[in-house]
This record gives sequence, structure tokens and C-alpha cells, in this order.
Amino acid sequence: MTKETDVRTLSMSRWTAVTVATVATVGVLLGAPTAHAQAPAKALLTAQDRADIEQLLVTYSQLLSSCQAKKYSELFTPDAFFFSDDFRGARHRELYGKSATLVGRAKLIELVETEEFCLHPEAAASRARAGVSTNRPQMVHVIEPTPEGATGTVKQANGGRSENVYVKTGDGWRFKSRSVFMAPLTTLSEQDRTDIQGLVARYASSLRSCAGEEYADLFAGYFGSGSRGQVATRENLIGLVKSERACITPNPNPTANGGANAAARRAPNGPTVNITATVDGATGTPAAGGTGYFDVYVKTPKGWRFQSRNVLSAAEVAAKMTVDDFIEIRKLAGDEIGHYADTYKDSVDQPHDQATPGNGPGRQFRASGLVITATPEGVTGRAFLRHDGGHYDDAYVKTANGWRFKSRVYVPPAVKP
Repeated sequence: MTKETDVRTLSMSRWTAVTVATVATVGVLLGAPTAHAQAPAKALLTAQDRADIEQLLVTYSQLLSSCQAKKYSELFTPDAFFFSDDFRGARHRELYGKSATLVGRAKLIELVETEEFCLHPEAAASRARAGVSTNRPQMVHVIEPTPEGATGTVKQANGGRSENVYVKTGDGWRFKSRSVFMAPLTTLSEQDRTDIQGLVARYASSLRSCAGEEYADLFAGYFGSGSRGQVATRENLIGLVKSERACITPNPNPTANGGANAAARRAPNGPTVNITATVDGATGTPAAGGTGYFDVYVKTPKGWRFQSRNVLSAAEVAAKMTVDDFIEIRKLAGDEIGHYADTYKDSVDQPHDQATPGNGPGRQFRASGLVITATPEGVTGRAFLRHDGGHYDDAYVKTANGWRFKSRVYVPPAVKP
């Protein structure tokens, strides 16, 4: 190869290199594919977008807390999903197991309607009266833009978190998905367990001594039974104790008297309960299983209290009823709305089914709202209307979709002579 050839070859190589570089540059500018394709650009989130996403979370909390199931579901896109790593409510655990993914708005509506505080709304109000905070834990919300919209990680002070995917729709920002990872359960110390068992013992002693005020002090919520209804106000909790047969007609053998609280009178220190920690406190179930008390405990500034105490009788267990069945029936019948009256009796020997509204002189408190009778033959209910004087006589049946009315008959008030 001559020197002239070398020069021409070198010149051609330089021209080729420049040409290739130029074409590559033009290709990039024109958006032609390259060996290293760039990832899609993230959407730009304006200050208003971020404010709207924050408001979405606020609205979410408000609708959930107020049990507005349909409006809650509309915060999600129609094909959105909700995931939880640990369903802890009794009804949720029954429906979904420990962990599940719920897809679509119908499932989201069901999710809200079967929240424990929606099945039994009195509990939240009672906790508030007792000075127990019902606010959700403080949280930190980190929002990041994505090509499709945004993601949000919400970390709570109690250790829980949620991971959300947001998309912007014609109706504003909505959840595309929400994945919830529950906070660790409460750690119960030995002292906590001792104090809870002490609460159970004080319950029994206050009944034995007919100390209505002391009994009422043990509650940050309600007492529930089929025959007594859901007794939530302090006045009615006191009246419940004072209307117990053992407190009206002293008996040398008080354990011989029946009634919703007979089990507590039979055990000097109250029945032993199995205590299980929860996020908000603890639950208690009968140590022997079957009949007895089913408790929810909450720690208040004054110590451990009953958030709820429900009792199941032998007849109710024989009818295969659970506490959740009673709660669901009360919701079906509208017991939480406040339309139903308390009932009273004229004497301790008057049959329970003759109790009527009206707290006059000498009358004894009998029940609050809906009274449910469960036997192996069926489940019935009676509720007096607060502003009417008439009452409903109901029959209920359990279907594949939950409890339903078999019949509801309105009985007008008796005409006074």
C-alpha cells in the first residue's frame, strides 16, 4: 500500500465515521430507536394534583368511618382492587380468610358494610364518650409520579402502611389499587392480662352486689344479649342491673336465678376468659367454649374497659347462633338508627314479652331496642317504634347472602279505653 493509498484510506475512514455519527445524531433527534431505549417519561404532577390526591385520602377516611359503602366504592376505578395482608374483623375473616384481594366495586361495598364498626356503630360512639380516640394513627404520605398517574406510600405511626396506585379520570383522581399492610398487634403485658381478668371479676362482683353505678363504670361501650338488646347508655346499664331478679327479690342462693348475667354471679371472680391481643386492645372468649361472654376490651385513661360484652345463652348456641349473627340481624332490622324504644315491665313477675315502652314510676328496665329470640325452630325479633307506640314482629332466615327478613309485621299500638 502506497502513501497516497494510505491517505485516501484514512480520509475515507474519517468521512465514514463523521457520516455515521451524523446519522446517529439525526436518528436520536427524530426519535428513531436506539440500542438503549429510554423509559417512558413520568407524568408531571402539579401542586393541584398532589392536593387532590391528598383530598382523596381524606374523603376515603371519612366515607369509611361513616360506613358510606357505595360512595366509598366510587373512589376506586371500576376495575380497581383492594388487598389486605391481614383481615382481623370477625366477619371479614369469615368472608375473606386472613389475606385476600377484592376486585370491583361490589366487593368494595361488601368490604365496608361488613366492617365491625359498621355492623355495630354504637361501639365507636361509646369509645368516644369514654375518652378513647377513634382517630386513625398519624401518617406520612409520599406521592411519586408515574407514566400512568401516581403512586402513594402511606406510612402510619403504629407500623402499618398502605401502597396505593392513583389514576386521573374524568371524575378526578381515583384509586387504581390499594394494598394495606396491617400494623403489628398490641403487645399485652402480664399486667394487662391481670387487669383484664380483674375487669371481668369486678363485673361479677358488681352484679352480685347489685351495684349499678359500679357496673356502668366498667363499660366504654355496650352490653348485648338477645333478651336485653344492646344496652349502651349509662342510665340503661344501671337499670339493667337494678332490674335483675336477684337485685329485686333477694335470694339466699342468687346463683339459682336465671337471666343474661347468671354466669357472672355463679363465678366468684367472674368466668375465666381466653384473652387475645388486637391492634386496638384485646378480645376475650369463654375459656370453656360454647356459651358465655364474648368481649372486646379497650384501654382507656381509666384502665381497661369493655368496649362490648355480648353473651350467648345455651338455647342460642343450640340454635347455632353467633355474636356476629345477632349483630347482622340488628343491622338488617335497623336497630342502630335510633327508631326503636326501650321497654319496661311493671313487675319482676310480668312476662318479658309483655314489656312495653314508657319509663313510669315503679317500672323496671327490660331491654334496649330490638329483642331477638333464637331457638332451633327459628329466629324472631320484636321492636317498638320510638315515636309511634306500635311495634314490629319479625322472623329472620339466614341465606347464602346473609340474614334476611322472612316476614315483618307491623302491629299498631293498642287503643286505650
